[in-house]
Amino acid sequence: MKIQALFLVYFFAVTQVYAQNVQGKILYRFYDHGDKLNTVLYFNDSSSMYVSNKLGMDTSVASFAGLEASDLTGIAIKDSQHDSVGAIVYRNYSQKTIKFRHVRKMAFAPFTIDDRWVNIDWRLAKGEKKILGYNCKKAVGFFRGRSYIAWYSPDIPMPYGPWKLFGLPGMILEARDKERKFRFEATQIDFNDSTVIAEPAENINKSIEEYVYHIDNFAYILLEKLRERLVGVRVELESATSKEDMRNADIEKTFEWELDGNKAKHTNKVNRQTGM
Repeated sequence: MKIQALFLVYFFAVTQVYAQNVQGKILYRFYDHGDKLNTVLYFNDSSSMYVSNKLGMDTSVASFAGLEASDLTGIAIKDSQHDSVGAIVYRNYSQKTIKFRHVRKMAFAPFTIDDRWVNIDWRLAKGEKKILGYNCKKAVGFFRGRSYIAWYSPDIPMPYGPWKLFGLPGMILEARDKERKFRFEATQIDFNDSTVIAEPAENINKSIEEYVYHIDNFAYILLEKLRERLVGVRVELESATSKEDMRNADIEKTFEWELDGNKAKHTNKVNRQTGM
């Protein structure tokens, strides 16, 4: 324990010295069930901002959303997972806060979510390799239902990483889950970037519990939205993907309050907030 404590003190001291006036960005290629997306992590000495699903970053993605009428199929929903701002994960390391932005989707305006600061239980492992010329070491960790293998570089002693992965003694340049459904690969590093890093803001802000309720029940919430908009049109839901199947396909499978014995308390809290 003393050795670990001394290491942490040394690491954060080195990080603070190294990070003074450091600002940059890292481009990542993100693989989601085989789909490839371009993403970027902006960082400075106290915060980071990970951006994905932004129009223009992926040239093959078109901007489309709406409803199409068809004599054969009724109403078909066309939707884009991208918008002009993008999905953003913002971390403030000095205040230990994390907020992320959900893109505009179908009938829903974009909104932000106050997430929980959840430390990842990393274990340093044997293994070394070079990524973009930087010496990297291996670590394994577990976060929200998925086990990850990550490669971090002590040459860049900042505890940042793509998406919500963080907390290693060096920048995470590569990571994947053990089921090989999700993978992040750094493709370019730039220490001369001057992009302003700011917390995302929208008119609607949700708690993380409200957000999880939203995605777990998305089909039914969307159905009610469509009924409100399509007055006089019969809108029915023939089938919906189960919560279990959606969670297994999502990058976050479980959440900490579902494992701490207080699931009923949190469910009641969300029901009160959402009016259910």
